[in-house]
Amino acid sequence: MKIGELDQHCGNCSIVDYCAEPFASLCLCTRGELADVDEDMYKFVAEKIQSTNKRKISNQKMCDRICRDIRREQKKGRR
Repeated sequence: MKIGELDQHCGNCSIVDYCAEPFASLCLCTRGELADVDEDMYKFVAEKIQSTNKRKISNQKMCDRICRDIRREQKKGRR
């Protein structure tokens, strides 16, 4: 399922471990950049990023990094 379709049904998705507490500041399904990203793809990218780091990355930093990469790819596509 696409992250944008989750509509804050906190805990009823496969990426709940990458989110914050329900209705907290980090709510992945409300991030516009992630609306068209599949849950499985987000998990894959997050796990790949985490595996390349010695320290645990916070969910917020993980989300910011993934969103930054998405924006970068979108800019490349417009050129």
